[in-house]
Amino acid sequence: MRSSQTPSSSTKPESGAFARLRRERSLLVVVDVQERLAPHVQGHEALIVRTEALVTAAERFAIPRFATEHMADRVGRTI
Repeated sequence: MRSSQTPSSSTKPESGAFARLRRERSLLVVVDVQERLAPHVQGHEALIVRTEALVTAAERFAIPRFATEHMADRVGRTI
């Protein structure tokens, strides 16, 4: 489908770009957003705000969440 076209009524809602998230098949993974590491990422303030919004949305929709920490003793805890 070209970007200028709109989906027809025969387009399956579970396929391609029109697929929806399904709670039972979803997981939010936050990787290494840590106290001493984040400030070294360009645009880290926006990254933190967006990550918080995603975590909040996942909580509201009961989507499991998982966060990783790399060497928390050196790089700090997850923000």
